[in-house]
Amino acid sequence: MSAKVKLLGEGRVCKSAVATLTHTLPFVQNKRGILIHRPRYVNIYNLHKQAHMAVSHLCGNGTTGPVTANSHIKFLATPPDDSVMCERCEEFAAIFGLPSASELAGRHVHRGKLKAVITCCEAKP
Repeated sequence: MSAKVKLLGEGRVCKSAVATLTHTLPFVQNKRGILIHRPRYVNIYNLHKQAHMAVSHLCGNGTTGPVTANSHIKFLATPPDDSVMCERCEEFAAIFGLPSASELAGRHVHRGKLKAVITCCEAKP
């Protein structure tokens, strides 16, 4: 089986996109974030004469960044050990009939989510 997977966004083209990817590695790591996501759409576009990519995830979240070797966005064949996979991306993967992250990685992949916590004042019971 190829490490690349077919994206669900084939045919969905952004007006400003130079290219739309149809296949990519199954996991996306944003070095500025915490969770590992599953890509849904990837568009390449030009901004200030430099190629950038817009990645939409299965969970509805997304990120953008330059297309460079040291970009903060990395496509991965398997998530790093002890990383946390976006639970919502996994739920949508199941709805769309896609293999689970654990099936793709060939090992257990942790699932989780982030929760905002109020820290400026005491919580009232």
